[in-house]
Amino acid sequence: DDTVIMAIPLDNPCTTVAQECRYDVCVARAPGQVPAPSEGAGIRRLDVGRYAVFLIEHTVRAIQEAWAACFSELKRLGYSPDFTRPVMERYAKRLVEQQRGELCVPILDTSSV
Repeated sequence: DDTVIMAIPLDNPCTTVAQECRYDVCVARAPGQVPAPSEGAGIRRLDVGRYAVFLIEHTVRAIQEAWAACFSELKRLGYSPDFTRPVMERYAKRLVEQQRGELCVPILDTSSV
């Protein structure tokens, strides 16, 4: 019930044709629950920080539209993307059951500025 799958793009979907985009697909685990890497799989640790989270329909069209609009929407809201961390598609089981997912865009933390 608590399963969360992350899709982390290895290519820029704004400049790479959709059928050629590659992703790391990950299962989120709590610290201490991390299994040893199996053959062909590895462990990827993500840097912490703030993210803008866009709730989207879990359809190809909605995901493509979210990718196309997310950076201009961030700008409109007064946020700057943090390009040192990856944008991720997050699929929590509870949302997938409602045909939803999330596009998580890292943002710069300007609270200390």
